Amino acid sequence: NLPPDRRGLIHENDAASLAAYGEHQRRTFAMNLAAGAKAQASNIRGGDPFYGPQRLVDKDMWSAWATDDAVKTAEVMLDLGGEKTFNLVRLREDIRAGQRIEGVKVDALVGGAWKEIASAQNIGAIRLCRVPKTAATQVRVRITASAACPMLSDVGLFLEPEFDAWVPPIGGDAKVAAAAKAKAQWKVVAASFGNAKPAIDGNPATFWNTHGADGERHLPQSFSVDMGAVKTLKGFTYLPRQDKVLHGMVDRYAFAVSADGKAWKTVSEGEFGNLRANPVEQAVTFTPEKARYFRFTATHALEKDHAIVAEIGVME
Repeated sequence: NLPPDRRGLIHENDAASLAAYGEHQRRTFAMNLAAGAKAQASNIRGGDPFYGPQRLVDKDMWSAWATDDAVKTAEVMLDLGGEKTFNLVRLREDIRAGQRIEGVKVDALVGGAWKEIASAQNIGAIRLCRVPKTAATQVRVRITASAACPMLSDVGLFLEPEFDAWVPPIGGDAKVAAAAKAKAQWKVVAASFGNAKPAIDGNPATFWNTHGADGERHLPQSFSVDMGAVKTLKGFTYLPRQDKVLHGMVDRYAFAVSADGKAWKTVSEGEFGNLRANPVEQAVTFTPEKARYFRFTATHALEKDHAIVAEIGVME
């Protein structure tokens, strides 16, 4: 749904968002890392190469690997010809024969051992599975259940890049939009844990979070940012999480700057006051310093022992 605004035009934010999404899609699917892989299958329909597993990695999305009628569970292995790094798996059935597959698992050979990285209860015309960033030499697709002999037409492996920028919504806070624009060229160059990009994307609803799936990463935790150019910094801003949860809300900090990303100078450290009662954006000033890089370190949180940061900005 993309309605025009009161001018009868598509709003600039919507246009920018669509253009960014289109470019992201093109970059994501520009290179299929499974193309040209050597394929082996546990069963081939009638032993006929026409239904062989090499069909999965050719350029014809309608050619398919198929099994004998009585075989409803099978597997295919792709030798990638060397280590390939990917985070997105694409699977397709030959949907002209109907949706058949009712269970599928994807494994990667990592460090000489098989590791399951994705599973699904169906595929249909196309299924995209986001997986952890994985470096593997071989990939295995296991059909664990199928209503009839499976007909799989495509296996693709891709390395999806991060989104370059978040586009603020129409009618949102002008200050938020300006912050997102100012940070568009910033890059996280180091983080003690997790993905710190949400802390500089201009979007107050996204977080840098050092509480992983396996538990807290204890404080202190930090991340470093390359602003893309030397700036004269007079201070920084910190926006706590805005979801009324206190877990991980950073209340003590250290802030350092650097001209080259190697030699660091701590320009401020201390405590954010009264966050429990009033978790608004905090502004901290310091003696002006020229720097291209900054590092934010969370040293303590109001509750729990991990860090959650909505946004970090700078004052020039």
